[in-house]
Amino acid sequence: MNKILFEKLLRIIGLIGILVCGIIFLVVFIPLASIISYDIMLPLDIIYLLLGLFIIVNLILIVSIIVSIKSLIQSKRRQSHLILDLFVILFLIIVPFCSILISNAYKEPNTFEPLSAFDQTNWVHFNATAWEQNQGKVWSELNFLWGDKPKLVPLNAIVLETTHLERYTRIKMQITVENSGIAQWDIMPFYLLIPDVPRANPCPTIIVHHQHNGRFEYGKMEPCGIAGDPRQAIGIDLVQLGYIVACPDALCFGERQIFFSEKYTGMEMFMFNRTLNFKYIWDISRLIDYLITRSDVNVSRIAIIGHSLGGQMAVWCAVYDSRLKVILSNSGIGKIDGNNSILEEGSFQNYAFYIPGIVKLHLKMEEIIGLLGNRSLFLSAGTEDSGLPINGVAEIHNWLEEKYEYYNHSGNIVTYRFIGGHMFPTEIKLRMYKFLDQKL
Repeated sequence: MNKILFEKLLRIIGLIGILVCGIIFLVVFIPLASIISYDIMLPLDIIYLLLGLFIIVNLILIVSIIVSIKSLIQSKRRQSHLILDLFVILFLIIVPFCSILISNAYKEPNTFEPLSAFDQTNWVHFNATAWEQNQGKVWSELNFLWGDKPKLVPLNAIVLETTHLERYTRIKMQITVENSGIAQWDIMPFYLLIPDVPRANPCPTIIVHHQHNGRFEYGKMEPCGIAGDPRQAIGIDLVQLGYIVACPDALCFGERQIFFSEKYTGMEMFMFNRTLNFKYIWDISRLIDYLITRSDVNVSRIAIIGHSLGGQMAVWCAVYDSRLKVILSNSGIGKIDGNNSILEEGSFQNYAFYIPGIVKLHLKMEEIIGLLGNRSLFLSAGTEDSGLPINGVAEIHNWLEEKYEYYNHSGNIVTYRFIGGHMFPTEIKLRMYKFLDQKL
């Protein structure tokens, strides 16, 4: 074959490869690499197939570049190809980088960092005398900072829809949580999942608080497996384990979306001397008010579980409402201020994280969680979670473990720091379910 014709053929194949890979790159790989759009959830075998195609195309492009460089050395007439070749080289750099991001996003971490692996030089350690003198003050100040509380109103529980699915029944309901005059603030829809074969009668019950992820349209549907990321459908896991499960919409999510957004709602609450943090707490507390009216719910065996926003609010809701006996939080808590803190890192959190005056009064996250007493507590976080600096998280874990040990309740606390980012690994979920079996 003519040498020039062969070069042109390779270049045409290379350009077609760039075009095809570019389309796949833009449509599939960028959303997957960002882990923002959970609507695109490809099986791992398809991911590997795409990566294989990329490798083949890259090899073709490499051959094309070698031929182009050789031609450039031999003849100055093809210098116009140099810019195109540079674009090809840049593409070859970008694609493997994004492929690594995708691989890491799908990788299920199953390795953990012990507390001994962290530098504890500047850590605050548990001091029983100081804590026993200070915990009443912590509660009083926190209760004040939460702002004004809504008044109790009749729940007016209404069943909206009943659907029988595999091994459980999904009931869509709503209750009235307050009387502000704003429909989204006042009415909380939720799904109640009832197992066909409950593990006990009356049955232990778990509230699943959904994550944030900027997907306001999902809310309660994600833990129920109706929409969103299948890896977040822990409500289905739990009901199939025999638990009654309640999955509510937090304000601004699901059917409680507000036109002006979460940001506007959070700021508006400040003007009414209220906080979005306590609004979420209040609504979960009202949900518990409803659950304890049901004859099939064991009122002394209620738990709460969540990831990200859900993990954050699992802890805060339990601090306020002592009826939550088991608390399971993944990627939800971090140091508020100081060394290795969220404020020091400058990472923005959801609007329910911000409570006016909390830094001024020097309230610490470990002390706030300490208000849980000796209730069963499971905390986990990723060592590579950029939003929750892991050294600060580890300090909180250590303080709490020392507290539980001092009061002879070490068996009631489990903390894990998995090697990974802001995710909810399968291994962590399985360990949470085992912890529930033991404690609930």
